[in-house]
Amino acid sequence: MLINFLKKKGSLALICKAISAAGSFVFLWVVAKALEINEAGVFLYTYNLMLIIVQISRAGTEHSMVKELCNVNSKKSERVLVYQTVLYVLLMCSFALFLAYLLMTSNFIKVYAKGDSINTFYVFVLVSVLFTMTQVFASFFQAKQKIIYQYWSLNIGIVLLGSLAGFYLMFSGAETSYEMSYAILVSVMVVLAISLYGFFKSVSLDDNDFLLKSVLKSFSDFVKVTAPYAPVTFLSILTVWGSQLISARWLNAYELAVLAVIMRFAYLVHFAHLSLTVLNTPVIATLHSSGKISYLLDRTIKHNLVIKIFSFLMFMVFLIFGSNLLNMFGSNYVVGHKAMVIMAGAWMIVSFLGPVSSILLMTDNVKYIRHYIIYSITISFVLAFWLIPEYRIDGVVYATTAGIVLQAAMCAVKVFRLYGVCYISPFVFKEQFRITWSMLIKR
Repeated sequence: MLINFLKKKGSLALICKAISAAGSFVFLWVVAKALEINEAGVFLYTYNLMLIIVQISRAGTEHSMVKELCNVNSKKSERVLVYQTVLYVLLMCSFALFLAYLLMTSNFIKVYAKGDSINTFYVFVLVSVLFTMTQVFASFFQAKQKIIYQYWSLNIGIVLLGSLAGFYLMFSGAETSYEMSYAILVSVMVVLAISLYGFFKSVSLDDNDFLLKSVLKSFSDFVKVTAPYAPVTFLSILTVWGSQLISARWLNAYELAVLAVIMRFAYLVHFAHLSLTVLNTPVIATLHSSGKISYLLDRTIKHNLVIKIFSFLMFMVFLIFGSNLLNMFGSNYVVGHKAMVIMAGAWMIVSFLGPVSSILLMTDNVKYIRHYIIYSITISFVLAFWLIPEYRIDGVVYATTAGIVLQAAMCAVKVFRLYGVCYISPFVFKEQFRITWSMLIKR
């Protein structure tokens, strides 16, 4: 029975997501234990900055590449598409790193002003470039349904190897974020090497065609296909992580360490929503294309029930046991408990509202999402500049909460107006209670 479960690609994907989430927390714990809290703050902020740069660099390619790979009919075309994507994301990454460098040198971000902490950023420049490339191969593996390779390239590889390197540094007496950043650099090089092995194993290298000419010849066409997907992804990233990114102008390294841990904990409330929405996306697209969108609620109500139960339980865990969980990272992190609960509550609200963003995306209503994200980012950034200087960590949480809840609420209202679907209506709660009760009775 277990073997049959594991053979299902959807089940395997969920397992990989769970391993990825667990690995991320192990990695956070190792960093918190291996480094003094101020050094941990510099490292974790730079690590998060790297992740944001990587996500921005590949914005749009995660959708366009998977879509285009389904339409190509030769191994050569596959390689050309992958190489074009690598070229595109490297150009975007270089631009994003240049902007980040300007923020460093203009002293907008204060965390690098002391000591040798700027060296951590310089190491992560190379980490960002290499990890951006692994994300391209992750999209390739996703299109080819190579689940293990996909999640290895996405996240599992770097957090697994990074945790092992962190344990080594912990016992060897390493004390600086600079040393930890080198450990991550080695880890991402190994991740990229294995991703390259999986890629070249999947494509044919028998022909001797010189691909560079093909890559450059149609690169402008590739950009035209990719560009429409990029703004929504880019703006979504800023909505979630923008306030945390600019918080380094006001917060010290100690506060940044606490913020990094509580934001990652709170995001776990959103885990079931993220995982099951990925499984629901093809269902939404199919119902829309076949003109049966009215069946959407019936097809997704059970998944939404699971999401609600999971997010509520996780919220209660953080509310009741949050201080104990944070104390595992060190007594200095416990001060973030209130902020973590607020952020977890925000993600619970987003989860309860259902896959409303995906519904709009899959039903050709991208323009609404784009507008809603712009409104949300504006509110979030205005609040960030207003609240963070006075409320510090809490200010980051207030600004982020306002942005993500506003965006989800506007999407939910639009979905209800277009399709009559509302995941927090009395009817839905009543039906989900009936489903839950019938399952309990059967047991």
